Amino acid sequence: MRYILLTLILFLCLAPTLATDYALDETCTLADAIRAANADEARGECPAGDGADTITLSADITLEGELPRVLSDITIDGADHTISGDAQFRIFYVDMGGALTLQNIHLTAGLAHNDVIFTFVDGVTGRSKSGGAIIANRGSRLELINSRFTDNVAEAYGGVLDSWDSEIIINDSEFSGNTAADGGAIGSAFSAVTISNSSFDGNAAENGGGALQVFNGTAHVTDSQFSGNSAAEDGGGAITVFAGTVEQSGNTFSDNEGGDCAGC
Repeated sequence: MRYILLTLILFLCLAPTLATDYALDETCTLADAIRAANADEARGECPAGDGADTITLSADITLEGELPRVLSDITIDGADHTISGDAQFRIFYVDMGGALTLQNIHLTAGLAHNDVIFTFVDGVTGRSKSGGAIIANRGSRLELINSRFTDNVAEAYGGVLDSWDSEIIINDSEFSGNTAADGGAIGSAFSAVTISNSSFDGNAAENGGGALQVFNGTAHVTDSQFSGNSAAEDGGGAITVFAGTVEQSGNTFSDNEGGDCAGC
């Protein structure tokens, strides 16, 4: 009996984590793959998700509407492809403890503005003018790896990303030409942000934080480059901090209009 129990414990510990790998095509769309991964049930022609699921792009995508929220553990490998918001739509919304990893992907032309009413996968509607390409909200986790984010726009916070009470990890990624009222590339509130080996070039905020705004949270920024970003005078052309902390090492700053780091 003891041997049987030991064998069972070893099997459970060593058994591989179940997951579904989605290869997108005309029958299994990105929206349906996210729905199937969230619900662990088949959606459209996409099989049911199971555990931490992976979606791999096979072509560039231009959105024709808002994607479903990410509510489970999903990795999207862009395979060097691009998703465009077509200057009309935000691209990803991670919510309620969901976990999204984006790798080898280019997100561009995402837009968050208050004129559009969004309908999400569960039928809830709402307006948001923050997070031009991505929102991470309510205890979620977002990881960005070896990816590019260009020409995304938010009327309020975070031209690329707006986070609230979430964990953000960014490695080996590029942010350029993104704009917002605050946090030209990234707006962060009550969140923990870690950035390494990344570059921020030519991002702009009307008020503060041309590249990064931190509000009531923490940021650890290492070995990254900030050049040509802009904000209001003394508003932190690269970084601005309100009631939070930023720890830095190995970063370089050049030609940031409005100062390199306000409140640091």
